[in-house]
Amino acid sequence: MEYLQNIIGFYRPTLTIFDIQYANYPMALPLLTFMLLAFLVLIICRLRTTSPKEITAEIKREIKSKVDDVKDFVGVGTRPRFRKRDKIYFYGRKMLRKVKANIPTRPVPSRQLARKLARQFLGKSDRDDPQLKVIEPPMEYMQEDLMPFETSFPSEFLIMLRNIRVFGHFDMPLFLELCKSLQTIRLHKGESLFQIGESDENIFIVQTGRLRVTISEDGISHELKMVSAGESIISLLSFCDVLTGHPQPYRTVSARAIEDSVVMKFPVKAFEEIFQKYPDMFVRVVQIVMVRLMRVTFLALHHYLGLSAELMNRLLPNNFISILI
Repeated sequence: MEYLQNIIGFYRPTLTIFDIQYANYPMALPLLTFMLLAFLVLIICRLRTTSPKEITAEIKREIKSKVDDVKDFVGVGTRPRFRKRDKIYFYGRKMLRKVKANIPTRPVPSRQLARKLARQFLGKSDRDDPQLKVIEPPMEYMQEDLMPFETSFPSEFLIMLRNIRVFGHFDMPLFLELCKSLQTIRLHKGESLFQIGESDENIFIVQTGRLRVTISEDGISHELKMVSAGESIISLLSFCDVLTGHPQPYRTVSARAIEDSVVMKFPVKAFEEIFQKYPDMFVRVVQIVMVRLMRVTFLALHHYLGLSAELMNRLLPNNFISILI
């Protein structure tokens, strides 16, 4: 007992001071108690969350939330995305465009000199560049075979028969009926067969001699074609104009004999009488004319818009060709 009294007596001054402070601040003790309790709660919660299971669960929740955020940003499953090969192709093209934009289009003089020396060393000329060549069968395959009864006709009738077959095959009775409209014109050297302004409603077939067909524009004449014996002067468009009842005059084309010639004149209106008797023949001839016009159009596009090396060498200067090459 004495020992306890001594201890109480030893701490008595402290209790006296605490009593004094408590008397001055009555809310200090509840606040201190609340802070101690909160600190204890925090310590207990931390101890519970620091267990291995809780840590693993927390990491999984954080990873799942991050994955969900990435999916929302990338749009997986909701919108199309680039495949790897598409992405490589896209960036490759983008890089090539940048490279081409920085490369000068004008060839470097040193490269031109090296190319010229290499050609001289290899024995090649500028004309040795690869060109597109049209492979055609021999002319023997292009010649049509004569029927046995055709050999008994005069030569002028055979020439006419070969030339009007551009409109298709005519039976012999129809051909003989067409021959009734045939006329023969004799021309001296320098004499005109037809001039600009005359009606374009005839087919001309050269029996002997030669004709020069020219086209005139702005007062300047250019040679269009040289017509030899056995060849004809036929305009498919004019042929269709006459058949539809809208004949047109020669606007830019004229023909002149360069030597004494004999020309067969065949009016297109002679076909109208045949077509009135045989309407099926009219449809077939129009189809053949349309197909030939289409072929001529595509052939012109191929030769004059294809920009072949032969056309460029003829029309463009050499320095411009070297820039293009």
